[in-house]
Amino acid sequence: MSDWTCRPISEIKMGDQIIGFEKGTPEARAKLVLSTVKRTFSKQGTTYAIKTETGREVRCTLDHNWYTGRGPSSKEPHRKMYAPPKVGRSLCFVCEPKDAASDLGKRDQIIESLLRRGHKFVQSKDRVVSIDNPRQERVYALETTTGNYIANGYASSNSLYQQRPAAPEGSVFRRASFR
Repeated sequence: MSDWTCRPISEIKMGDQIIGFEKGTPEARAKLVLSTVKRTFSKQGTTYAIKTETGREVRCTLDHNWYTGRGPSSKEPHRKMYAPPKVGRSLCFVCEPKDAASDLGKRDQIIESLLRRGHKFVQSKDRVVSIDNPRQERVYALETTTGNYIANGYASSNSLYQQRPAAPEGSVFRRASFR
């Protein structure tokens, strides 16, 4: 959330403020920013336990995209800014939410510091060591004003399934997607 507290994604509503990030450019650094939830989605899906070398674990679908900390460049145009989890690939770890909110007396200062941190908002890259324990469950997705958000301390993209060209009204494809 925008005050760096945690809430299950199932409880986040349209209009809530959460933490997202702006991607850097040659003129401006990447940085954490407040992001507003534009829409929420849910569906039944298969989630997996994504375990990292630091011992952290997140559950997500295999098509969920995580921030790579990289992106296309003139030398490497094939690089992707977001990619799904894969053993050997790293997730960008930003912050343990409890760390920023633990000292209530300094909480506002810590939050301001995190939002000003610039290109160093990614604390570390956490390599995925296993993907297992598939489970059918309700999965939730967010669409935010920044196109991304921090989930379980990791930099995450808006979910993939809501970005496909199917209209919420039930049509198979949006005509505008093919123009």
